[in-house]
Amino acid sequence: MGDSNVVKDKPRGPFQALLGMLLKPRSTLADLSTARRRWWWLPALLMVVALTLHGVAFASASAADQQRAMEAVFESAPGDMRGASAPPQMSSGVSIVTVIRVGGQVLGTLVTWLIWAGLLYLASTFLGQNGAHFGGFFAMVAWTWLPYSVRNLVQAAYTALSGQAIYNQGLSGLVIDKTPAAPVVSAVSAVSAVRGPLMAPGGALTAPSRGDQVLAALLTRVDIYLIWNLVLITLGVAAFARLKTKKAALGTLVIWAVFTIISLLPTIVGFGQGLGIF
Repeated sequence: MGDSNVVKDKPRGPFQALLGMLLKPRSTLADLSTARRRWWWLPALLMVVALTLHGVAFASASAADQQRAMEAVFESAPGDMRGASAPPQMSSGVSIVTVIRVGGQVLGTLVTWLIWAGLLYLASTFLGQNGAHFGGFFAMVAWTWLPYSVRNLVQAAYTALSGQAIYNQGLSGLVIDKTPAAPVVSAVSAVSAVRGPLMAPGGALTAPSRGDQVLAALLTRVDIYLIWNLVLITLGVAAFARLKTKKAALGTLVIWAVFTIISLLPTIVGFGQGLGIF
């Protein structure tokens, strides 16, 4: 009787599974854990579409911001310094830089899924898993990454409709504001306006300390979508590895902490803003 109920409640196709992940994630993940086909290609396709739309929307809005800054600097400069009758024009189309950036994000996400699946498989083995395998964990990780696809789609829609690029992901704007400053009439500020200086909250130009950079890189990863993702992974590990929720949550949080520390290493040693790994 129990087996017949499980078969009846299983999602009938990939789009039913997608709807189930949004509305009933616990039961949907339980169904996927015993399903022959897990349709991981659907969240993968959604991830590619979401990253592409977000990348194009951000590039367009960012180019518009730079264009306005250049025009403001041009109009404010003395006539003998302009050297042209009109300010240079920024390209508003999809550039090779945008294609490379989006391609790198897609590849990075796929690599992240593989690593997460491998580590979850190893962790579940140590925690006493029953019958889980790497392929199942990979499909599970792909499905649990839906929150980030939703985030990219929401931000892409906002950016496209408002024309305002989102420069501060997560809570990072509380520490370092990456929004380009409004141009003012001076050589230094003109360069800053085009390049987009880092600003402390309140608008004062500052040189952020290493500690601020590390904290901002960490807070970039902290938002409601991260919490949603970790909850889904916990439910997925509990379903696929037949573990209690507390053990699944422990394994998930430990792996996330390790990933986060590794991703912050470039910022800690002064080589960038961290890796895009959650």
